[in-house]
Amino acid sequence: MSSEISSSLSAENIRNAGTSERRPSRDSVAQSEEDLGVEGAHIDTRSDNSELLSETSESAASSIVGDDGSTCSVSGVSIHPEPIALPSQIADSDENERNIRDDDGESDISHAGIFLFDLRKMVMQYSKELICLFALALTTYATLQNGRPPKISRAPPPTPLFSKDSLVQEWPGGHLNVIQSRVSMSELSLVLFYAPWCAESQFAKAAYEEVANKYHKQAYFAAVNCWQPGGECRLQYAKVQTWPVLMVYFPQGVAVQYNGPWLVQPLSRFMENLMKPYRRISNRNELNALRMDSNSVVVGFFSLPELRQSDFFIFVQSAIKWLEKDPYQDVQFAVVTGESCREFDIVQTPAVKLYNWNETLDMELTDRWSVDNITKWLKDRLNSITTWIHPPGKKSATLAPYLKAGPTVIFFTPKDYYTFNKDGYHMLKQVALEYNRCKNDTQSTGISGTTMHLIREENLKRYLKMKSTCLNISEPTSDDNEENFYKSCTADEPNITFSNILNNSKFDKLMENSESYCYIETKAKNSKSPSCKNVFNKSWRDSFKEKLRDRGSTPKSPLSMLRPEHDNRSAMKLLEQSIINLCHAHRLSDNSLGDTYFGNEKNVDLSEFDGKAREFNRTLSFILLDSIMYKPIASRLGIDITAVPKNSSMIIIDDAHDSTYHLKGEISTKSVISFIKNFISGTVRRKFRSTKRVSPPSTGKEISIREITSNEFREYLRFSRKTIVVLFYSVQCALCSLFSQTLLIVSKILQSIDIDFLRIDSDLNDFQWHYTMDTYPTLIIFPRNRTSESRIFPHAMEVNISNILGFIIANLSPEERLQAIYESCQFRRVRASSSIQNCLYTMRLEISDNISRNLRNWRHYPTIRNEVLRKLQILQRIYLSSFQVDVVDDLELLKNNILQFKQLMRK
Repeated sequence: MSSEISSSLSAENIRNAGTSERRPSRDSVAQSEEDLGVEGAHIDTRSDNSELLSETSESAASSIVGDDGSTCSVSGVSIHPEPIALPSQIADSDENERNIRDDDGESDISHAGIFLFDLRKMVMQYSKELICLFALALTTYATLQNGRPPKISRAPPPTPLFSKDSLVQEWPGGHLNVIQSRVSMSELSLVLFYAPWCAESQFAKAAYEEVANKYHKQAYFAAVNCWQPGGECRLQYAKVQTWPVLMVYFPQGVAVQYNGPWLVQPLSRFMENLMKPYRRISNRNELNALRMDSNSVVVGFFSLPELRQSDFFIFVQSAIKWLEKDPYQDVQFAVVTGESCREFDIVQTPAVKLYNWNETLDMELTDRWSVDNITKWLKDRLNSITTWIHPPGKKSATLAPYLKAGPTVIFFTPKDYYTFNKDGYHMLKQVALEYNRCKNDTQSTGISGTTMHLIREENLKRYLKMKSTCLNISEPTSDDNEENFYKSCTADEPNITFSNILNNSKFDKLMENSESYCYIETKAKNSKSPSCKNVFNKSWRDSFKEKLRDRGSTPKSPLSMLRPEHDNRSAMKLLEQSIINLCHAHRLSDNSLGDTYFGNEKNVDLSEFDGKAREFNRTLSFILLDSIMYKPIASRLGIDITAVPKNSSMIIIDDAHDSTYHLKGEISTKSVISFIKNFISGTVRRKFRSTKRVSPPSTGKEISIREITSNEFREYLRFSRKTIVVLFYSVQCALCSLFSQTLLIVSKILQSIDIDFLRIDSDLNDFQWHYTMDTYPTLIIFPRNRTSESRIFPHAMEVNISNILGFIIANLSPEERLQAIYESCQFRRVRASSSIQNCLYTMRLEISDNISRNLRNWRHYPTIRNEVLRKLQILQRIYLSSFQVDVVDDLELLKNNILQFKQLMRK
């Protein structure tokens, strides 16, 4: 019988077998497994797997040698020819085979173990190849998946942002083709590009819709959803980063973006500036009036024939384009035409001049004007003595250039967006002109502080006159438009034109509900007079002219087919509407701002104020901020706008000295001049903000750190008889929150000690220079009766309970320090009893220091030896009790001794 080997055997064991066919015993198999380094493997002698024999023989690289020394090799594997077996050998072999068959279960497990071992060996040998195959399979799968078109769900239908009866024509699907055609046919178009999910877009909707209700006769208002998937707007303007975006379009191809706040007043002012981008002046008095009302004035000079040329239109387009940078028109554009140019000593036209407060600049003319050249030249040469500042409402550096240049006078006052009321601006400009005026200056005679005084008086008279005039003019209502439209329908002649309808945002609404309005066809059927249809019929007009000629009269060509009272573009109607608009703006201004005229004293002594700029020898800037819109900025500077008269306040910020000065009392020309003189002389006192954050009411059960102001902080330092621990923090500091939580735990540990734990918000409070911190958070301890020995917690030290607790204990008095160590031991005993021994060791060291100190007092001060002896006795009891602290009662006894020692020290 022949048998095959199912496991790899060493060549040495095979040679020891000799020529015998007898199967190896279990001991020999175990020995061979040990030689191969395989533990716990078993050999199945019943296996007939010849392939396994070849593999194992090849891996062992062994040869089987017969009795006669002959061998045969197949594929590099040496195999011994099978010898003839003796009967006794056969019997022994059969007996061994029966013994092995009794262990069938054990042999199966041995076979599985050998298979796993060989598999692991193969994986380790071909690991790189397997990894490459796995990566190739993943790449192939990913390539096949990418080749398929992705499954994209259909976007939900767009939801309109504006209501159906709104005067804003909305395109929630993001269509642009229809809007482009409508924009090209309108004289003035406003298009709001929005995203429906954007909170700022939803906020801008109210202001935009209210402005549309007010100016729907003058402009076309539209809105486009630029976030709708698949919409034309989103595909064309995919790179826009923020929403909403308001664009203004003119027929000449000029596009202007609105860069102001989304409020009704600024947006209405922007609309007025779009409709009147420049002013027409004819003499120097009108120019000086513009210079008083604005930061600078840009004047274009043109002869009458040049008004039809491209230079004039480029100048007008530049004035419109400038509204992107200056939506409130603080820089005015003006035009001088014809013979009026001689009033300004203009020899050659066209010409452009820039009138700053102290200089006049001529623009160098090139062969061809362009909007970019004019706006760039203007931006580089602007120089304003006073100006309105309009921060964008987010983090910006708008105020930084003024503050870094030197001390800055900031005047918080409401800005009038409706009327000509600029008294606050005029007052500050009057003071600034006097401050910067030179006594021998003849260059700025046209604009001076004295002239500003006269202008302010004239403006006050105009304001009072307008107020009395508007009392007799009723406020227009929403029903007035319907009434006027009804009158136009019932008139004898047609009173509507195509342009009146096309420029109206209600055009589409008219088409949807045509029965509510009168059209020419309807008028032709119901009118007793010549029908509207015949009026616009050429044959009827020709026959009518023939009849007039037969009568001997010549027909006059009418300039308009409309009655003046129904023609919105007639001179009478325009004048009437202008007065109504002024009264409407006057009422809005009074309702929102109230009286914003300041004291304009006549007998103000300016002799000591003229030319103060040379004496001060530092740049002093004058700027204005809208106190209603930028109330948070005033609040951060310690000004409550709602609590001051006329919602106006003035401060001076000296950034170099980190100081702020506040004008107290009523604001007038005299008080402002006195305030600036005192600042220059150094007699004005610095303003310290003292504001406390509102905290929820305390129930008395929780542990808290008291929030105080800078004024209360000074009172604590002056009158407190306790140790004070103060945390200076900022709400913008992330580490301050962690520090506050850690200090709260420390205050709970030391709650039985006379320590005041306080904290101050440095963003809302100002301090003297030695208490102004440059790093937050900052923890300072002021020991009891030793405030001059204050200490700051090291900023390089880690913020945790142990470090803060150790810092506070180290700066306490001896009796407070001993009690604080005891409270620390008590806290550690509750939290972790294993650490109390170290705490008690620290207490013993402190007691030893107290004993040494009292022994020195015993020697140096004989008169108080009895008191010192009493202290030494208590310290001895405390020291001995610290070795017996095992239960709570012992801790209480330790505490009582410490309190007795504290009372003796206080005496």
